[in-house]
Amino acid sequence: MISRRVALVACILSLLVLPACNDAIDDTASPVWLTVSSIEPSSDPFGDVYDSELGSFMSDTVDVSLSVNFANQANPPTGTAYTTVQLTSYRVTYLRIDNGNDVPAGFQEALTLSVEVGNNVTISDLTICRAGQKLQPPLYYLTPFSYGFEPGTGYTTISCNCIIDFYGHTLAGEAVSASGGIGINFADYAN
Repeated sequence: MISRRVALVACILSLLVLPACNDAIDDTASPVWLTVSSIEPSSDPFGDVYDSELGSFMSDTVDVSLSVNFANQANPPTGTAYTTVQLTSYRVTYLRIDNGNDVPAGFQEALTLSVEVGNNVTISDLTICRAGQKLQPPLYYLTPFSYGFEPGTGYTTISCNCIIDFYGHTLAGEAVSASGGIGINFADYAN
């Protein structure tokens, strides 16, 4: 009697585990890849928390190159009219690389751009740090109106990796995304 129960339990457990062992392909996956090819600073000086020459806080911007290609180059899908990617937004987050803890607040912004398969596009002057972020800690601490250094570390520079995530979808509605990053050293640079 016990061996029948053990066999029944084993049979039920194997039926529950078997679906997790299959190699089924996710048919909702996009047939294209969105790729961040390059990110280059476009504002000068890049990372300056306050422009004393202009007497203002300035945004930091970058030029970003993106491309869209088929995920399976050897066997691209037929009927590719709906594989164009429509970008809808981007998100910026920061990661400290100088042993500090405080980072500027991240943000997400709308973006409207279409990229056809096989094409490269460049987004010029994409904002990765808004001027208003430099009026808030920890960046404000580096300005001549505050300490001139970050109180938590004593550093006059805040070094971060800026991570930019792009979001969109194919014209068929399949989600696509890509990420890229660039290092930025925030400081009050002499103008």
